[in-house]
Amino acid sequence: MTNLTLLQLCIWLSHKHGDPLDGLRQELLLRALEGYKLKDIQIDGYSHSYVKRVIAPDLWKRLGRYCNQRVGIRSLQLALTTKYEQLSEQEKAAVDKIVPNGMAATTESQVPAPTPPQYQGIPRNKNHFYNQESTLRTLGQRLQQRDISLIFVLGGGGLGKTTLVSEVLRHHPPLQENTLWCNLSDRLMFDHNWALIQQEWALAEHPDGAIAQLQDHLQQQPKILVFDHWELLFATACLSGNYQPQHVMYVEFLEAIAHQSLAGTVVVISRENSPAIEALATDNPRVTLITVEGLSNLVAQQILQEYNLQDPELWADLVETYRGNPLKLRLIATGIQEWYGGSVAQFQNQETIIGGNTLRDILYNLTCRISNSEQEVLYWLMLWGKSITLEQLQANFHVEMPFASEVWDAVRSLDRRFLLEKKENHRPYFGLQPSIQRYLAQEFTRECCQEIIQAIATLPQTHFNHLKHFPLMPQGADPNILTSPVICPILKGLQNRYRDFSQIQANLRRLAQNTPPANSLQHDYRQTNLTLLYETLTTYFL
Repeated sequence: MTNLTLLQLCIWLSHKHGDPLDGLRQELLLRALEGYKLKDIQIDGYSHSYVKRVIAPDLWKRLGRYCNQRVGIRSLQLALTTKYEQLSEQEKAAVDKIVPNGMAATTESQVPAPTPPQYQGIPRNKNHFYNQESTLRTLGQRLQQRDISLIFVLGGGGLGKTTLVSEVLRHHPPLQENTLWCNLSDRLMFDHNWALIQQEWALAEHPDGAIAQLQDHLQQQPKILVFDHWELLFATACLSGNYQPQHVMYVEFLEAIAHQSLAGTVVVISRENSPAIEALATDNPRVTLITVEGLSNLVAQQILQEYNLQDPELWADLVETYRGNPLKLRLIATGIQEWYGGSVAQFQNQETIIGGNTLRDILYNLTCRISNSEQEVLYWLMLWGKSITLEQLQANFHVEMPFASEVWDAVRSLDRRFLLEKKENHRPYFGLQPSIQRYLAQEFTRECCQEIIQAIATLPQTHFNHLKHFPLMPQGADPNILTSPVICPILKGLQNRYRDFSQIQANLRRLAQNTPPANSLQHDYRQTNLTLLYETLTTYFL
């Protein structure tokens, strides 16, 4: 889908909602869709500070209202694409007729071609670098081995993959001098990166094309070519690791070099694994997979010490909650210092582990690209609240996913995205990291509250989604209602809306009575969930 189509969509939506986008917001939106970061966007006649602090937040808020979800510059493409796919053919035809500000017609050729940002070289780490010495040493050794052609550096978001690679290169000047760093968040298309490679390495045209020329160059020269943010090449809303068709040149390039003896090395950094990557590395001594884990507890506590946090006796638990993720720890430490005066104890009394919109947005970005089947698995794991086996999960999906292999595919896909924790105890168990568990619980709770409030307002006509498809108390979960990740939070959320628990009780009774019994041929948890909420409110809150 083109940037022009997405821009037309936003203009059409803005008119539909009665607040048309002006020329300034249209220009900002187009730059963002072209892949520019907010700090690099300059609009004639407006200060960068005004655009960043006033116009951009207003634009994201509007788009979020249009798309019924949180929207930011990172999630822009996905949110708008999803919204466009929900339109009818008649609505899409109306979108195509929109003429953006300053354009005489709606042909793609009339959209100014984006100019890639200036090459920035190897990224510089702004913070003190911490990492496990073994991972640092392994990567350094692999980069200096002449029999390694391709290195994949994989791991969840915020674990320091980019920092790890850049630090290794800086500690080995000969490697650093021969490195070209391609950041796919700056230049996504192969042609743009190929133009950069030709420019920086002074490569002439090759009769057999770009891949053949790049392969020949790496066979002769001890160069290091880094591709960062590789996960951006994968399609969204489907199982992990499926390349978008416009990025096939990257796939062909990796396949061409994976079994070749090279003087140079290609490094791929990604927070998402894929079946294609696994296939390249299987029984291939020229390909290495390096998985970056969280910091050890003692090393990670040094980050908290940087921020002068109090209550050091609680640091170990805080590190364990975030699984030693350096970025998450820095964000949460900043929030604790700013809002709780550095007191870890006061922060923990809030019974939250999210800690602000920045960390929440990171967690959103980790989960926004997944497929519907993966989303269902994540919610089930969140509702269980503990590690389970694959067989236990499959037993609860015999209607939604009639083939057990579908559940297995979804679980493997989540594992490739580094969203699961696996434990070995005779047979593998898997669950969620605490920060992802709490994020999903809060999002699920918010959706359920909105469904109930809407249903109360529209009785006798009701529509439920989460409360229909997911049991608030799955079979096999902890039977203690008070420890459920969502039941009491939903009731407290309703209290914020209605204030009076007696009114909530009456409304829940009406909803339960108005809801038909479950159909034996499909999972329908509406009546069970509403009755459970009513009984919990009656027992514990009144």
